[in-house]
Amino acid sequence: MLPGLADSQTLNNDAFNIRYGAGGITSLKRANDKYDTEYLSPGGFLGNVVIQYRTSTNSGWTTAREVGPAISAGGNTISYSIGN
Repeated sequence: MLPGLADSQTLNNDAFNIRYGAGGITSLKRANDKYDTEYLSPGGFLGNVVIQYRTSTNSGWTTAREVGPAISAGGNTISYSIGN
């Protein structure tokens, strides 16, 4: 596991409360939900991210399947690295 992401961390804003760890997002809830609905199964997580992108110099799509948390996270930002 990566330093700083091994333990559960949280991000909050006016729309969502998110808990995440090294494996991905472990909790997803709407802020101020009167029913306190958890949108992920107990013990489940959102992970295995696949990103498709293209740049102004390349009109073809590139797929990045090896996406993982970067070494640092802080504030309301999570950084990810693409590839090795």
